[in-house]
Amino acid sequence: MNSTIKERLPTHALAILGVTLFYRVATSMGPLAILLTLTEKLSLSIASLALTGWTLAGALSQPLWISVANRAGLQRTLLALGSVSFASHAGIGVVDGALAAVVLSTVAGASLPPVTAQARALLAHILGSSRLRAAFDAEAALASSAFVIAPLIVAVSSLAGKVGPTVGCAILLGAVSLAFGYVGRGIERGSKENSELSKREDDARMGWRTLALIFSGTTAYGMLACVEVATVARVDDRTGTALVLSAWAATSFVGGLCFSRLKNADRLRFALLPVPVAACAIMATFTTSNLGLFSLVLVLSGFAVAPTTALLTSEVARVTPAFQQGKAFGWLQAGSWLGSAAATAVAGSIATRSLSFVLLFAALLASLSVVAIVSCRWRGSGAGEAQGADAARKQ
Repeated sequence: MNSTIKERLPTHALAILGVTLFYRVATSMGPLAILLTLTEKLSLSIASLALTGWTLAGALSQPLWISVANRAGLQRTLLALGSVSFASHAGIGVVDGALAAVVLSTVAGASLPPVTAQARALLAHILGSSRLRAAFDAEAALASSAFVIAPLIVAVSSLAGKVGPTVGCAILLGAVSLAFGYVGRGIERGSKENSELSKREDDARMGWRTLALIFSGTTAYGMLACVEVATVARVDDRTGTALVLSAWAATSFVGGLCFSRLKNADRLRFALLPVPVAACAIMATFTTSNLGLFSLVLVLSGFAVAPTTALLTSEVARVTPAFQQGKAFGWLQAGSWLGSAAATAVAGSIATRSLSFVLLFAALLASLSVVAIVSCRWRGSGAGEAQGADAARKQ
C-alpha cells in the first residue's frame, strides 16, 4: 500500500485488505492446484469434474456462511470452516480413487470461508462513502495481483511433490481463516445484535437494485472468463498465454491502484464502463489476422477491470441497507463464481467453432453488466448510502 492509501484508510481497513489479498491468492491457487494434482494422479476429466464440484459448492455456500457467522459469531465460524477447509484441501492430494477425489473437492469448496463477502461488509460498516470507494479500489487491485501471485506459489509448492500445491493452498486457507477472525474481532457486532441482524436478513427481501447489481457481477465475471478462454485459444502457446494474461492482470492492478489515490472519481469510473465492451468487439475483429493487436488491446483494457469491479462493489454498498449488506455481498460473490463457471463452459464449446463468437458473447455480457449498473445509479440513491453515512458519522 502506498502512503496516500494509508492516509485515507484506517488501520482496521488496511488489515482487512491485507488478509483479503491472501484469501484471494488461496482461492486463485485452488483451481490450478486441483487440476494439476488430480490430472497427474487420475485424469483430466476427473480433475475437471472435481473442480466443477469445488466451484459450485464454494459459490452456493457463501451466503449460507455469512448468515451462520452473523448468528454464531465470526471467529467461531471461521475457525470451524478453516479447519475443514484445511483438512479437505490437503486431503485432495492424498486420497486415491475418482469418487473420493470429487467428493473431497466438493467438501473443500463448500468449506471455503466467506472472507471476501464478510470483508466487504465490514469495510462498509466502518468506512464512509468516499473512503469506502478507495478501499474497494484497493481491494480490486489486490485481487488482480492475486492472479499473478497464485501461479507462482503453485509452481514453487510443486517442487515439494504431487501434494505440494493442494497442501500449500490448505495451509494458506487455514492461516487466512485464523487471521481474518483475529482482524474482524474488534469490528464484529455483539452476539445479540448478530442474531437480530441475521433474522432481519433472512426475513427481508433484497431490493431490485441490489439484485440487478448481483446480476451485473455475474455477467461481468462471465465476460472475464470468456476473454480468458479466447486468449488461451488464440495465443496457442503456454508461455505466451501466461505472459499476456499476467500483463492483463498487472494492468488491472495498476488501474485499481491509481483510482484508489483519487477522490470523487465516480464519473471517471463510469466513463470506463464501456471499455471492456469495446475491447471485446475489437479483439473479435482481430482474432485471426493480428495477434499483436489482439494482445495489445487485451492488456490495455485491463486498466478498466479493477476500477469497474470496485465501482460495482461500491454500488452494492450504496443501494443496499446496512442490515442486508453481508447477505448481498455473499450473493455477489456467489454470482461472480457461478457466472465465471457457466461462461467458461459456454465459451469452451463455442471456441472450437469461432473465437470471434466467444468475444462477441463476452461483449454482450459486458453490455448487460453496464446496463444494470447504470440503471441502478441513475434511478435514485439507495437506502444503503444514507445508512452508510450515518455509520460513518458515528465512528
